[in-house]
Amino acid sequence: MRDQHPLLPYKEYEKVGLEVREDLDGRALWIIFNRPTKMNSLSWPLTTALQEICDALMLNRRIRVVIFAGNGRNFSAGLDFESKDTDVTDVPATSRYFGQRNYSLTVQKVKSLSQMTIALVHGSTVGVGFAISCACDVRIAGTSFRCSIGANRMGLSGGEGGLSWMLPRLIGTTHSNELLATHRWMDSQKALRTNLVSDVVSEAELRNTGLALAKDMLAMTASGLLYTKQLILLNQNGVTLQGTFAAEDATQMAGAAEPEVLDVMRGFQSTITKGRSKI
Repeated sequence: MRDQHPLLPYKEYEKVGLEVREDLDGRALWIIFNRPTKMNSLSWPLTTALQEICDALMLNRRIRVVIFAGNGRNFSAGLDFESKDTDVTDVPATSRYFGQRNYSLTVQKVKSLSQMTIALVHGSTVGVGFAISCACDVRIAGTSFRCSIGANRMGLSGGEGGLSWMLPRLIGTTHSNELLATHRWMDSQKALRTNLVSDVVSEAELRNTGLALAKDMLAMTASGLLYTKQLILLNQNGVTLQGTFAAEDATQMAGAAEPEVLDVMRGFQSTITKGRSKI
């Protein structure tokens, strides 16, 4: 079966400020914000291209882990306010709405990816850039990482890109409310204490650390990792415990029919049997 939305040649994405490349025998995909002179701010062409990549990945069976990162001194500083295509202040309200919707839709598509996602964050990470990192399944920070809400600095609310939904679930209501309702920054050490990130490492080790995590994820079978991601998404959306039991049972039975899983199960059972015989 062909992928319904094939990815463009990766060089094509360089035009909009994205470095896209494969790793780990084509099973992992790097998506790197590559506008370092603009602090990796997000323009309309960049976010549109990122949405198209997400659409292509939804039914891609080969790529199983997606790693987000940023070139230069930071992950992403949010919207590009110097670009004419992001000017949402002097156009009709309906146009402003669709401009805003473009950015929130980008975060939605990252959040909904079928692949496990890792965000390697460093430097000032703000606004929609911050929201994209929060939409990922795991975040690892460089020591220089600091994050803040962007919209509330412009007189708007602190809720943007799904942050008012994601942050309380990631770091709890008190820490979340402090970020949403102020202009304060959270540094890498507080991000680690509040579980926003799983680890803090030097910038020099950040990408190697992310790649090592991707390798560990790829130790799972393809179906095992896919079903795990679907269960993660399901349980973030308020499903009951009974619903979780039903979904887990269904995915285990579906996975047990996969040839790759059957091979792994046979090997595992053989190892267990040999180990018990020595007791």
